[in-house]
Amino acid sequence: MGFTTFEDLGLNRKLVNVIKKFGYVEPTRIQRKAIPLILEGHHTLIVSTTGSGKTEASLFPIYSKILNSSLEKTSNIYCIYITPLRALNRDIMRRMGEIGKALNIKVSVRHGDTPKNERRKIIRNPPHIIITTPETFQFILVGPRLRELLKNVKWVIIDELHELICSKRGTSLAVALERLSALSNRRVQRIGLSATIGDIDLAKRFLGGFRKVKVVTEDTKKPMSIIVDYPRSTSHDHLSEIHTIKPEFIARLRKMKDFIEKASLTIVFTNTRDLAEIIGLSLKDIFGVNTLVHHGSLSREVRLEAEEMLRKKAVKAVVATSSLELGIDVGYIDLVIQYGSPRQAIKLIHRIGRSGHREFETSKGVIIPAGGLDDILESAVIARRALNGFLEKPIVPTRSLDVLAHQVVGLTLEYGALSIDKAFSIINKAYPYRGLDYETFRELITFLNEIGLIRYDGGFLKRTARSWKYYYEVTMIPDVRQYIVKDVVSGRVIGVLDEKFVITNCDVGSKFVLSGMVWEVISIDEECVHVKPSIKGIGVLPWWEGELIPVDFKVAREVGAFKRRVMVNDFSVLNMYPLSKEAKNAILEKIHCQKKEVGFIPSDKHVVIESLGKITIIHVHLGSRGTFTLSTIISYILRNMGFNAVLRSDPYRIFIIPSKPIRASLVAKILKNLSTISEEAFKEILENELKRTKLFKWYLFNVAKRFGAIRPGIPYNVVSRILPAYENTLMGIEALNEIITFKTDLNS
Repeated sequence: MGFTTFEDLGLNRKLVNVIKKFGYVEPTRIQRKAIPLILEGHHTLIVSTTGSGKTEASLFPIYSKILNSSLEKTSNIYCIYITPLRALNRDIMRRMGEIGKALNIKVSVRHGDTPKNERRKIIRNPPHIIITTPETFQFILVGPRLRELLKNVKWVIIDELHELICSKRGTSLAVALERLSALSNRRVQRIGLSATIGDIDLAKRFLGGFRKVKVVTEDTKKPMSIIVDYPRSTSHDHLSEIHTIKPEFIARLRKMKDFIEKASLTIVFTNTRDLAEIIGLSLKDIFGVNTLVHHGSLSREVRLEAEEMLRKKAVKAVVATSSLELGIDVGYIDLVIQYGSPRQAIKLIHRIGRSGHREFETSKGVIIPAGGLDDILESAVIARRALNGFLEKPIVPTRSLDVLAHQVVGLTLEYGALSIDKAFSIINKAYPYRGLDYETFRELITFLNEIGLIRYDGGFLKRTARSWKYYYEVTMIPDVRQYIVKDVVSGRVIGVLDEKFVITNCDVGSKFVLSGMVWEVISIDEECVHVKPSIKGIGVLPWWEGELIPVDFKVAREVGAFKRRVMVNDFSVLNMYPLSKEAKNAILEKIHCQKKEVGFIPSDKHVVIESLGKITIIHVHLGSRGTFTLSTIISYILRNMGFNAVLRSDPYRIFIIPSKPIRASLVAKILKNLSTISEEAFKEILENELKRTKLFKWYLFNVAKRFGAIRPGIPYNVVSRILPAYENTLMGIEALNEIITFKTDLNS
C-alpha cells in the first residue's frame, strides 16, 4: 500500500502529534490496511491476533474524523465502543481515554458498576465516545434521556466479536445494532474487531446484516511455537507423600515450575476455576513460585490486582481461566502454559496469543496434558490444527425466540407504540433473524400479549406496566448457581456442584464422584446436596461449566486416526505433531500397553464395545456433540426394549449404566441397525427423546426465565412442577432448539 507513517494513512495531524507522545510512531500492518477503509466510511471487520493494534486501528480514524469536523467542541455521543467484559471496558478506557483527553475528546465508561453520580454526569455532559457492554447498551437504548443522545451516533465498534457471535448475547446485540440504526439520524458505520476466527465470512455477515462489509486480515500469520510436553514422575516427586497429592500431579507442577522459572512472565491457563485455584496454591506452597490466581468467581479488586501485578512484573505467574483469554492488556507475557487439553484449536490460539504480544514476535506456548492417552493425543491434535490454521467453525444460534421476546419488549419501551410491521422490519435485518417467518413472529406477539409483557392492539405493539421490570431483569448471560455438597455423616462440606449438573444428574439415591470418593444423594434443598459415602456402586463424574467446552468432530476423528496409525506401527505419525520426546514415549507406551492387554484399541475406523459388568462403554470417536447425539438415540432404543439405563458421554465414548445387565452383543446389534434408520426418523427420535430428559427441563427452565415466565433468582426446585405446562409452548420450542443447536450433531 505504501503507507509507512500515520500521516500517510490520512489521519489528522494533531492526532498524529499526540499519539507520538504515547509511543505510536509507526502503524502496524493491520493499522495500515484498516485505517484508510474506516476513514472512507466502510463497514469494516478487522481480524488479527492479540497485540496487532486492532483497538487503535478502529479508534484512531474515529478520533481523526471527530477532529476534522470539530465535533470535539460539541456535546453529543458519536461513537459507541462495545466489549463483552467490564474489565475490557476499563482496559480500553485506561489505554485510549488518555489519548482522547489530550485531544479534548471525552471518553467515558458506562456499565453495571458505574456509580450513579457518573451516570448522571454522562447525561448532563455527554462524552463523545462511550465504552459499554452489550447488556448496558440494551439499557441505554430505552433510557428516555440517554436514547436522545444516541440520535447523533455515527460509529459503533464491536470488540471481541468472535466471543459474542456464538451466544445469545451476540444474537441480542445483533438486533440492538439494528435498533440503533433505526434510531440514529446518521448512517452508523459498523466496525468489528475479532481475534482469529474459524469462519470470517460468517463473522462478516453477522456484523453487517444486509450491509456490505470490508474484511481486513493480516498478510502473514503471527509466528507461533507450541509444544506438548508430558513430564514423568521421578524420585524428586516424593513431595507427593508430604502433600497427599499424586506423584503424577507433582511431576506436572514441577514441569510448570521449571518453565516459569526460565521465563520472565507466564500465564498458566486451566479450563476450570477450581483447577486454577489448586494449581495456583500448589505452585506457591510446594515450589515457592510467586503466583496469583485470576478467574470470574474472584472479586473485581482481586482480579484488578492480579492484572496490575502482571503489568508491573511484580509476580512470576498468574494461573487463570478464560478470564484472561480476551484482550485485556496485562503487559508483556513471554510464555503461556495450558494445563490439560484446551479442547479447541481456536481457544488455544487465543490463549497462546497472549504471549509475544508485540507485532513480529513469536507467541510461545506449552501444553501439559492433565490425564491419560486421550488428553495427550487431543492436545497434540489441537496444537497441530492451531499451528496450521484448521479452526472450529462458530455455531451461531438463529431465530432464538427468547431473545426475540426481549427485543420486542425493548422496542415497545423505545417507541411507546409501534406497528408490528415496523418491529418485524427492524428485527428481520439482523443476521441471526434472516428468514424469520412472519407467522412465527405473530405467534410470539400473541404469546407476549397473553402473558402481559406487551399489549397488542389494532396492529400496534404497546408497552405495559410489566415491560420495564422484565426488560431490565432479564439478561442473556448464563446464570450459573452452585450447590454445596454436604456429608450428612460427618457434617463436612465436600465441595460444590453447578446447578445444571445437580438438576440433570442428581436424584435421591443417585451417585456421583467428588473429592476422590463415591457419594449417594440423600436429599436436595435450595442450597445443598446432602450425601453419604457409598461403599458400593458406580458414580457419575461431575462437570463444571468450564469443562463443557465441546471437542469438535474433526478433532475426535484425528485422535482416532492417530491411535490407529500407532497401533499398526506407523510411528512416522509422531513426527507430524509438536510433541516432546517424553510425550512421544508416553503415547507409545500407553498404546503398547492397551494393545498387549486387549489386542486392539478404538480408533476412527474401529468402534469398541467394552462390557464391565454393571457398565457398558461404547468407544467411538465422534466428538462431544456427536457422542451426545448417539447416546440420546441409543437411550430411546434401549427404553423401547424395556431397559432402564442412564447414558453419559464424552468426546470418545458413551457410558451405559443400566438397571439390569446389557450384553455387548446387543449393543453391537443396535449400532449396526442404526444404518437402516432414515435421517428424518433420526431427527424425530432425537427430538422426542430429548424432551424426556432432565437436560430439556433445565433448558426450559432457563428459556422460561428469559421469557419472563419465571422470575430471575427463583431456584429450579421451586418451579420444577410447573415446567411441564410450558413444554408445548414457544418456550418449549426454543428450549429444544437451543439443545439441538449447541449440544447435537446429526451429521457426525
